[in-house]
Amino acid sequence: NIPLMRVVMSKKQTKRKSNKILKEGWVVHYTNQMNMRKKHYWRLDTKSLTMYQDESSTRYYK
Repeated sequence: NIPLMRVVMSKKQTKRKSNKILKEGWVVHYTNQMNMRKKHYWRLDTKSLTMYQDESSTRYYK
């Protein structure tokens, strides 16, 4: 038996393309403690701002 919580947590992070994309682009960020620059692709639609690993990825950050 697999606990229900594990099944829900293992669900793949994907987002439907149902909303119209208003703006999109790249963001580069870093902190005072970590100088490593991180780069993410973002899309603003009618409901939310979503950050992705790259332009073609369907996986996004919560």
